[in-house]
Amino acid sequence: MSLELSNEIFLTQKQLLQKLPIARRTLTVWRANGKIPFVKLQRKVLYHWPSVEKALLKVQKNTPPA
Repeated sequence: MSLELSNEIFLTQKQLLQKLPIARRTLTVWRANGKIPFVKLQRKVLYHWPSVEKALLKVQKNTPPA
């Protein structure tokens, strides 16, 4: 179940991993290194999907056109 606040979507770790083709450990490392933004509410970690997309696009590699 995703949490929706003010039309913004927050995902759990499980939901985020369904969207991204990465391992759980990779997500943990990215979070620890500040590569993926997150919100921690008590013990619950949530990911704001638009912010995660923005962070991933920021490090996107440009490939020259073929």
